[in-house]
Amino acid sequence: MEIFSFIISILISLLALIVLMIPFVYYALHKKRNDIADVMWGLSFITIAWTNYLVHTPEQTKLALVVNLLVTIWGLRLSYHIFRRFLRSPVEERRYEDMRKTWKGDPEASTFTNVFLLQAFLAILVSLPIILINTYHTTITSPAFIGV
Repeated sequence: MEIFSFIISILISLLALIVLMIPFVYYALHKKRNDIADVMWGLSFITIAWTNYLVHTPEQTKLALVVNLLVTIWGLRLSYHIFRRFLRSPVEERRYEDMRKTWKGDPEASTFTNVFLLQAFLAILVSLPIILINTYHTTITSPAFIGV
């Protein structure tokens, strides 16, 4: 049953990220600016952390709350910094332009899968410790306290 909770947490994280993506994908397609996905990167971690926290709320620990608050501070700072850089540039970042040139088929589907969905999977991969802390109700220990 333990692994089932973890798999459900990952699927819920993916669903939450898809909901988060909708306005970003729309903007990217409308303005031809896939680099808006970078702004979403920091927000993805916040979304994963709090979605899993809320799903498992009755059993949450102080460690989960502290970790989620720290993830929120870091994610907001990261997204703010990247958003400021995004606003300063009137054109899409070069790496996204280069990526777009290699796509075959529907560019809108490629934007969703090759940029946004890929970022969602990477965010979930990076967030596995956050998902584990929120799913398995870890208590705060000396190593955890030092890590925070």
